[in-house]
Amino acid sequence: LVDLASRQLVIRLGGHTSAVYAARFSPDGSRLVSCSRDTTIRVWSTSSGAELWRQKSGGSGLADVDWSPDGQHIAFSSWYRPEKSVKGFVSLLDAVNGTVRWRTDFGNKPSVVIRFSPDGRTLAVGTWGWRVALWQLDALASEPLVLVLDDVSAYSAIDDIAFHPAGRHLAAATKSGLVRVWDVTTKKIVRDVRGHTQPASVVAYSPDGSSLLTGGADATLLLWDNNTGNLLAKLFGHQNRIASVSIAGGRDRIVSCSVDRTIRVWDGRVRRPFTDTTARTQPVYGFALSADGRRLVTGGPNASISVWNAATGMPERVFAGLPAFINAADIARDNTRILACSWGKEVRIWSASTGTVEHNLEGQSAGSTGVAFDPTGSFAASAAQEKAVLVWNAHTGVLLHRLDLPTHPYTVRFSPDGFRLAACGSDGSVTLWSTPEFSEKKVIQGSTAPLYTIAYSPDSRALAGAGEEGTLRIWDLATGAVRQELRGHTQRVWTVAYAPDGKRLVSGSADLTARIWDTTTGVCTLVLSDFIDPPYNALFSPDGTRLYVNASGTQMLVFDSAPAHIAP
Repeated sequence: LVDLASRQLVIRLGGHTSAVYAARFSPDGSRLVSCSRDTTIRVWSTSSGAELWRQKSGGSGLADVDWSPDGQHIAFSSWYRPEKSVKGFVSLLDAVNGTVRWRTDFGNKPSVVIRFSPDGRTLAVGTWGWRVALWQLDALASEPLVLVLDDVSAYSAIDDIAFHPAGRHLAAATKSGLVRVWDVTTKKIVRDVRGHTQPASVVAYSPDGSSLLTGGADATLLLWDNNTGNLLAKLFGHQNRIASVSIAGGRDRIVSCSVDRTIRVWDGRVRRPFTDTTARTQPVYGFALSADGRRLVTGGPNASISVWNAATGMPERVFAGLPAFINAADIARDNTRILACSWGKEVRIWSASTGTVEHNLEGQSAGSTGVAFDPTGSFAASAAQEKAVLVWNAHTGVLLHRLDLPTHPYTVRFSPDGFRLAACGSDGSVTLWSTPEFSEKKVIQGSTAPLYTIAYSPDSRALAGAGEEGTLRIWDLATGAVRQELRGHTQRVWTVAYAPDGKRLVSGSADLTARIWDTTTGVCTLVLSDFIDPPYNALFSPDGTRLYVNASGTQMLVFDSAPAHIAP
């Protein structure tokens, strides 16, 4: 048992000799019932940890337990093998001493989940035989009401069920990915919920009945409006199948556990981050996160500049930007200034706090697709369509250098140590200049196709880049040699960015996916495919725990990108 607020271990209940399949609190919280592969059911005191009683379950494998709302009974479901066949069974035990009050077989498949209705009058069991059976506790000798999934063509073994708090509806999560909701009085289908790309493994209602939560083998949690069936939110962060979920309050707090060996606590209150119509428009291309991770800067409506609270997704200020649509933006490392460009010739620097223009950076005769401050905030660079990179003094606005190129560049980046400036272009090359003189130049022929995006590793020793051909390459900057080629995207790549520790790399592609790569092994560890439009920008937060992704047409999404720290 773990204290939810402090995440500290309260007590450990030891005694089972094999895997524990399920554990449930009694309604008053004073006891806990558990069932195990060791074929025992045990009841414990949650205050002392003492075992109060145990009973042989009679089950051979997967099993589940539940506690009646009045605390008097414990329900158990499992399966056994009579003469090489399989029989599912259900039993009802006295919660005080474990005496079996009733037992019955049901079906020829394992019975893997069992639940009491909220009023305690009905007992429901979900099976791998595509069935939910419901018994009335005042008529256990009668045949159960059976809900079926025979109309579904895909394999639809049931892994979890949940009663609505009002008791009339029951939801079942199936291995086909479908979550079905029935009216248990009429046996009619209320709704089929489809959203998981892999088997749906868990389902739960919020205590007020307003929301339905589902989780799946696709490692996602989906929160649905129970009245309309509309999807409210998708919660990403787990890296493997969701094993269990619970919701507290209206939907204030969601707890989930996963095969990835983490327990996560989520804020279940639905927010619509980065959607305020006064601060954003569609599409968004300019996208920059402050060095402290507190603010996100994007292009806003009518070519304005929007500054967002990165934690809440709410706008802090919107100010006049450029005469034309914002293509790219950056924030000085000290968070005091914002830099942006457009398809027009204007490049500007604004005060981040007031939105007033500090400098109009003159000298560019055509549009720009990329801008960057150096780490000290002394230089501002632009990837100009006039086949050059322009560099200004960021404090005075004076043009310092015009760095000519054989073709137009797409992106410019200063290295984290400030010693290099890099640009990638339509000829597939990466050009690097030394700073602060911008005299020494080195060219890496990165690809035969256009390169659209580059990113320095945090230690400034490597550079990642990608573009039209969809392959990511990481170059060693000391030698210019290719360290790794990362393949997986099926279309052009628009964005790459390193995590702060350098161990992960994110990429976003026109194939409507963002991928996380392990930079040590070169293996793709996660594919995010929940995009309507191509992910055009992707950035890790400075602490590496969040991932901000901008799908160019409609979406600005935030993903939990690393497990939360758990105190020992």
